[in-house]
Amino acid sequence: MLSKGSIEKFSSSNPNHLKNEIDIAINDVSSAKKIISIGEWGWAHNAAYNAMLQSGRSLMLAKGYRPKGHG
Repeated sequence: MLSKGSIEKFSSSNPNHLKNEIDIAINDVSSAKKIISIGEWGWAHNAAYNAMLQSGRSLMLAKGYRPKGHG
């Protein structure tokens, strides 16, 4: 992915950056649970999908990378 330009090495100067990203993922999972409890399957799916995207981004940041570009 580095050679294709879809990710880049990254080191945040903000010590809370990774924690904030993980918190977003946790909040999205919580939202998905609440939304599914009222039967809104489509919106629950969207929230769960976003939680997975944030989780992946958090893992990348923890390993010293971040996504690059719009893809």
